[in-house]
Amino acid sequence: MSDPDNGPTSDPARDPARHPDSHRADGSVRLADRVAWLDRAERGEDAVYVSTLPDGPPMVLHTTAALIFLAAAGGGTLDEVVARVAEESGQPGQEIRDDVVGFVEELVQLGLVVRSG
Repeated sequence: MSDPDNGPTSDPARDPARHPDSHRADGSVRLADRVAWLDRAERGEDAVYVSTLPDGPPMVLHTTAALIFLAAAGGGTLDEVVARVAEESGQPGQEIRDDVVGFVEELVQLGLVVRSG
C-alpha cells in the first residue's frame, strides 16, 4: 500500500483498500449502542473518558482524539464530523479530513461509533 503524496505507508486504518467507505462523503456515523462517555471539559480537563458497556475497557481520549470522538458521537455524515472538528480546532477542513476520517475509522474498529445509513 502507498500514499500518493508520501510514498509507502503501513497504517492499515488509513488504507482505503481495507476500508473502502472510510473516505466517502456520504458515509454517516453515530455513537454506538451501549457506549458510555464523560467529557471532563467543564472541570478544566482536556479529556473524554469512554467505554463500551458492560465490559469496557475504559479509554481516555485527550485533545484532538477527544474532539474527534465528540464530533463523531454527535452523529452525521463524515463531512459534518470533519466540519465540526475544523470549526472547533480552527483548522481548514481540507487539511485535516484524512486524519479525522482515519481516526473515526479507528473509533469504529473500537466499537465506540458505528456507520449508519
